[in-house]
Amino acid sequence: SDIAHALLTDATAQDTLINNIVASVREHDYYGVIMDLEYVYSFDRESYNQFTKRLVGVLHPLGCLLGVALAPKIRADQEGLLYEAHDYAAQG
Repeated sequence: SDIAHALLTDATAQDTLINNIVASVREHDYYGVIMDLEYVYSFDRESYNQFTKRLVGVLHPLGCLLGVALAPKIRADQEGLLYEAHDYAAQG
């Protein structure tokens, strides 16, 4: 939770992570990347959505897809640290 929050609220950390992902994609000729951020705080929901969109915007021009691992929800208002930050509609 704290690690995800630190990433989602720090543009420099995001830049570093994205640059490292892009370097790996290019080095290994990956077709896709799976993002699995767990225990994201509910108040980081929009930051999580924005980071995901930003990463997609960088990967798609490289011909690389982004998959997002999400905990399965059975209803929109499901409570819990595994669920509340996940905006299934925004994640596509």
